[in-house]
Amino acid sequence: MSAVPPVKSCFGGGAPKSAHACGFDALVAIDTEFVRPDAAALGKLARKVRSAERKGQTNRVLAYSAWVACGSKPATIVHQVAEAATGGDRRKRVNLGTFLSLALRAAKFKLPQRFGAAGDSSKKKRKEPLLRIVLIGHFLRADLPAFRDWDKIRKSSAIRGTYSSLDAPLYVQIHMEGGRTVRAAVTLRDSMLLAPDGSKSLAALGEAVGLAKLTLPDLIDETGATVPAIERMDLLAKQKPALFKRYAASDAQIAGSYIIQLDHFLRTEFGTGIEKVPTLSSVGVRVLKNGSDEDRALLDNICGYQMVLGDDDRLVRTRMPLYDRLSSTMSACFHGGRNESFTRGLSPDGVVLHDIDVNGAYATVLSSVQRIDWDAVRFGSSVALAELIQLEGAITLGEVAFKFPPGTRYPTLPVRSEKGGLIYPMEGVSACTGWEIRTAIDLGAEVEVV
Repeated sequence: MSAVPPVKSCFGGGAPKSAHACGFDALVAIDTEFVRPDAAALGKLARKVRSAERKGQTNRVLAYSAWVACGSKPATIVHQVAEAATGGDRRKRVNLGTFLSLALRAAKFKLPQRFGAAGDSSKKKRKEPLLRIVLIGHFLRADLPAFRDWDKIRKSSAIRGTYSSLDAPLYVQIHMEGGRTVRAAVTLRDSMLLAPDGSKSLAALGEAVGLAKLTLPDLIDETGATVPAIERMDLLAKQKPALFKRYAASDAQIAGSYIIQLDHFLRTEFGTGIEKVPTLSSVGVRVLKNGSDEDRALLDNICGYQMVLGDDDRLVRTRMPLYDRLSSTMSACFHGGRNESFTRGLSPDGVVLHDIDVNGAYATVLSSVQRIDWDAVRFGSSVALAELIQLEGAITLGEVAFKFPPGTRYPTLPVRSEKGGLIYPMEGVSACTGWEIRTAIDLGAEVEVV
């Protein structure tokens, strides 16, 4: 199978030359190709499609593909299946463990030395070790439901609408060449969660690692109409089978290659890897935890931890009592970024609409947070309004009663609605930060500390 066309890589010459497995025994990047059952709904088949949809049978799986890296030359497998035209026939689908077994055997994967030889009597008295696999996909939420054991897989940790292992991995049985079966712990990692904002598409990741994402031609469907191949992958498999297999394999290769190079970059620059970080934003936290004593002390300080002497005269890391007392107030005052629309209905024809956003707002604000002097914290009725609107050298928050003057177009103090979500009324009681209180005062609001 021909390789994905190369382009220039943004990782530079320091990227790994071998297909290492990111600290695992094997890396398996997957992709699935499927088509909706109504895509080819013609004649009597249309009624079968509608019946299938009522039963929750929506997608027809066409193929599973995998790109495997385990320390040597990577291998690719495209496993095509023949589901019924109405889709949802899970008897034709494969379990995740079965497909991983096929992928590892295609890569001629050998068990690590810790497993010993098959039938080794010295190993029988000990619990056999786990095979550690990292499963990569680009938006795994679209790929994992294609497996027969989806009901088991779907219990994995969900992050931002997709799947990535946080604590417990998935456990599957792997059937090795020669008939040996071992138990594997499968860690999920989604390349979309490990991509920077603005570059989360698979094409962008391909460009980052020097692999161009393949483009597909239009096809002629059963009625003679021209349709995009991405919407009728079943036709692509029939009309251009070689291109179908190449496309199915290339997406998995891009996702896997990106993760390998990202892992190498993270280990080289920050001393951590994708084994420890499920998202790109979690890299910063891991760097702090792996950093100097001063870095860890700063992180503990901001998160309200302290070191105290325990009963055995050893230092013990514990949460500050004051932090526990204030945590509910701090949570109540944090509302995130304001995001709303001031009109309803369809967008007016011919009118240019502007979506105003502050680039890097969260990171910029967080960078201004300094070490907190917990001994100087003051709270309760003794805190005056003038102190709450102090914006330099302090973190201020509180609950205030407010009333904006008539004619205020956009009130700024958030109030949680009884039905959920935030509203910005002309008057009420708000749990908010000093910055929000100061903005309200600047708009002429009457504000009083509750």
